[in-house]
Amino acid sequence: LEDLFFLKFAEGRLMQYDLVGNERQGQGPIIVALDSSGSMTDDMGGITKEVWSKAVTLALLAVARLQQRDMAVMHFASAGQLATFQFPKGKGSYADVVACIDHFYSGGTAFEPWMAAALTLVDEAAFDRADVICVSDGLTSISSQARAEWQQRRERRGMRAYAVLIGTDE
Repeated sequence: LEDLFFLKFAEGRLMQYDLVGNERQGQGPIIVALDSSGSMTDDMGGITKEVWSKAVTLALLAVARLQQRDMAVMHFASAGQLATFQFPKGKGSYADVVACIDHFYSGGTAFEPWMAAALTLVDEAAFDRADVICVSDGLTSISSQARAEWQQRRERRGMRAYAVLIGTDE
């Protein structure tokens, strides 16, 4: 059988099962939750966490524009400090992009308000199958109730959630 195997191998007649493929991912809109709390002003070797987080946001905006995906940037800090900037098809005027990137609260850190607002956006038809990306230093806690509701709605709406942790291992 070994000789038969090598013969078929050389002739390219072996049955194969290909485990690697190019499956196109769902390309829904992008929601970026951008930490604008006071801890983001901490220096990381000459550059603050805020600068790093906004660089990530600009890179994601470039991806959204290239892929023609709607994008929303949600600046969050303490409870009641939440500002949302929307970029249809990843596009916005120069003034809108500068206003979004220039925005900063310097408050505390509360995840629940932006999570609720993101779920509201996801419930809108335009933000179905969204990629939600939180850019933060992670210096906060999330209640188990908010976490459970997040997971339930994430699964129901086909949402994917990612995090970019900057300057800490919390």
